[in-house]
Amino acid sequence: MASNWSNLGLRLMTTGENDNTWGGQTNDNWNRMEDSTDGYMSVALSSTSHTATFTTQPTSYADEEGRQRVINYTGSPGGTCTVTLPNIEKVYVIRNNTDQSLILTAGTGAATVTLASGFDAQVYVDGSDEVNNCFDQMTGSVPTTSQVVTALSGATLTGALTIDNDLTLQGAAANIVFDESDNALEFATNAKAKFGSANDLEIYSDGTNSYISESGGSGNLKLQGQTVRLEKTDGEIMLEATNDGAVDLYHDGTKIISTTASGLANNSGDFVLDVVGDISLDAGGGDIVLGDDGTQFGSLTNSSSNLIIKSGSTTAATFSGANVTFAGTLASGAITSSGNITAYSDQQLKSDIKTIDNALDKVSQMRGVTFIKDDKQSSGVIAQEMEKIAPELVIDGEYKSVAYGNIVGYLIEAVKELKVELETHKKNCHCKEE
Repeated sequence: MASNWSNLGLRLMTTGENDNTWGGQTNDNWNRMEDSTDGYMSVALSSTSHTATFTTQPTSYADEEGRQRVINYTGSPGGTCTVTLPNIEKVYVIRNNTDQSLILTAGTGAATVTLASGFDAQVYVDGSDEVNNCFDQMTGSVPTTSQVVTALSGATLTGALTIDNDLTLQGAAANIVFDESDNALEFATNAKAKFGSANDLEIYSDGTNSYISESGGSGNLKLQGQTVRLEKTDGEIMLEATNDGAVDLYHDGTKIISTTASGLANNSGDFVLDVVGDISLDAGGGDIVLGDDGTQFGSLTNSSSNLIIKSGSTTAATFSGANVTFAGTLASGAITSSGNITAYSDQQLKSDIKTIDNALDKVSQMRGVTFIKDDKQSSGVIAQEMEKIAPELVIDGEYKSVAYGNIVGYLIEAVKELKVELETHKKNCHCKEE
């Protein structure tokens, strides 16, 4: 009667079979069993396709690759290599010491295991054309100080995972490490922490500069907190924004500018605007107000495209095109003009018009003097003396001033009175001669 064969290719001899060779066949079986339980073989790969050797009904013992417990693949396949294992129910330990990835298959089944270069895996062939990783799901603790798990496609971790030392996540060019000694999650240069479904927010360093970037989205980058503060690495404040309060700008550790409910406030020293181009002041309300410690002392006002300058709240001057009208008195100093200096004298602006009486007598009382003013020789009249003669010519104030132009009216009438006296005198002289 013929022998039967097990799944591993062991000869199951029947009664009376292999007379005189029974001992040798038994030894072959033990050798095959030993290969299957703890056998080791190293195989060099040189192409992208390889089939592990295995004989289902061997007539004699042979050291075959597909019967080993551990298979160590080496060599340079020249690309990802598909390794076909025997389609029998068996567990293998596969070591990939080639320079390429291995795809482990056992036939036409959909389940395969991909093993990256430099990694090991324990796989199970189910005898129905499929290969599975024995550690797709792991429970319990891993009793090693360093453990690499690879090719866990679709693996699920249920429950808590506790790692009591460093954890390194390896990428193509940049690693991420949880460093136990620093108690920190460390990202290598150009390794990015990305957030959002579109990876909008990125945090990373390029080795020189650090970035917090809203790179791919259309939203805003928001920093939220009761107080938002930008500081240098030494703790020096550069900007501070307080909830329901001011936004403060600092220079070299000193607060310079703060926002207020109505605008900006200077916190230290002078406020300097130093720009390359023009400085534009644009007030939608029409007024640019000038103040000192909260008290208004003047303003610039737009009125029908005319510029009005106010002292306090009183109009001091109005500029209309090239013309300027002063509402008050130029109390001191001098006006120099390359043209004529005129004053309004329109009859429409005057009322109760009368000719000056006794002008010659009043002019005779006026005293022309010379004097020193501001270290310069000058001439004119004395306001206090003029006030006694013609009060309307004197303008009162901290310092009295004289409307020199208005003296012209007195001079005109005085000359006319003098002419009448002269003509009368001439007439009397002619009468005496006759």
